[in-house]
Order: sequence, then C-alpha cells, then structure tokens
Amino acid sequence: MFKINGSVFEFTRGIYYKMIRVLGQGSAFGEIALMQDSKRTASIKVYGEEAEMAILDKDKFNESLRRI
Repeated sequence: MFKINGSVFEFTRGIYYKMIRVLGQGSAFGEIALMQDSKRTASIKVYGEEAEMAILDKDKFNESLRRI
C-alpha cells in the first residue's frame, strides 16, 4: 500500500486508462491488492517531476488492521 506525501497522482483503470480520480497528499492506494491478495486493480500516473510516498508492506498492513 502506498500513501502519497507529495505531488499529485491520477488514478486510472482499464485498457484506455480512464481517469477515475485525482489523488493528492494524504491519499492512499494499493489496499485492495493487499486485502484480496490479488494483482492491482488500477494504474497510477504521477504529475510533476518528483513524487514522495510512504510504503506499507503486507505484514505491516495486516498488523495495522489487527490493531483496529
């Protein structure tokens, strides 16, 4: 799972990369693949020169869910 700390991302889906929404600072993506143990369901495109993200691996994600 990824949390966006900087920049702006476009969340797209399908073979024609239909734009679903724009993600900004504080947004997260990738949780569906971790919860369903599946491949990604969408693509992400970054706008700008640099992107800053925090990464949460599957073990840490599951640990966080157990705490909730």
